[in-house]
Amino acid sequence: MTTYHRSTGLATTALRTHVEGLLQKYEPFAVLAALREVTTEVYEEHRSPVQAIVDAVAEAHNMPVRAMLAKGRTALLSQARHHAAWEIRRRRPDVPLVKIAAWLNRTDHTTIIHSLGAFQRAVNAGQYEAERAHVERALA
Repeated sequence: MTTYHRSTGLATTALRTHVEGLLQKYEPFAVLAALREVTTEVYEEHRSPVQAIVDAVAEAHNMPVRAMLAKGRTALLSQARHHAAWEIRRRRPDVPLVKIAAWLNRTDHTTIIHSLGAFQRAVNAGQYEAERAHVERALA
């Protein structure tokens, strides 16, 4: 199980416990079908469009979206793109890496793999808290 932060793991554990209780009480197929329907509805209601994520990240880094998606390789542009890739992957795990690369005007999925690792290392080091909080507020 991949968890992006502690609250995700806690929610998964609570949901798993509840579903196991329902499986004991009702027919398994009916419970799983209902779970799939509810999950799809909730997911559709709460997922952010990729463009909204890109816009929020660009705003958090005080740069126009057009600049962030340009071919430049300065540290500021790269950091903003790393952040955008990380936010898209975190908020939209249904979007393939190739599509994230296309959204960010990058060559291919390997560039996104690098971005995800680079930004996660920065997050683990306690960097970009203000920018991440800005994106969180913008997409709430």
